[in-house]
Amino acid sequence: MPHNGVIVGNGSSPLTSVVAGAAGLCLISNAGAPTWQACPGSGGVASLDTLSGALTLANSTGSGATVTIDNATNTGAKGIASFNATNFLVASGAVNTVQDIAVTSTPTFAGLNLTTALTVGNGGTGAATAGGARTNLGAAASGANNDITSLSGLTTALSVIQGGTGATSLTANGILLGNGTSAISARL
Repeated sequence: MPHNGVIVGNGSSPLTSVVAGAAGLCLISNAGAPTWQACPGSGGVASLDTLSGALTLANSTGSGATVTIDNATNTGAKGIASFNATNFLVASGAVNTVQDIAVTSTPTFAGLNLTTALTVGNGGTGAATAGGARTNLGAAASGANNDITSLSGLTTALSVIQGGTGATSLTANGILLGNGTSAISARL
């Protein structure tokens, strides 16, 4: 009998022996005589990040064939994430934004850089220039304007200095008399 062989009964035939061809094999039964083969379930992970052999995965729990990475808050560590301290704070594994942004927060920002103009529907002007903004908003420029075609909804009379009469009503069929910078008057 060979060294380290396994004796196998063969019915009415003489006993035989089977010897493993390499280390780490399992004796597998099949329809005929058993043979040495790779062990079932041994096709799993042979190495992890260039490590092999018995490995320990930190901050994790295992059940059956499943490994679960622990919640970083429960371990007091950052877990598998990396955070920029300028934008995020990490305390006991909990990640928070520097300004604690939530739907109820009112954060402040040093600046806002847009690649396109913010639309009117989102609170912008929809334009990259002041002229374009006035056009999109239907607004007149300050100073002398040639784009105002009418005025409506005034609640007080325009003064003489503003180009008005300074009066809210005039006598029908009267003669208008100028009075310097004061409101004009009408006489019959």
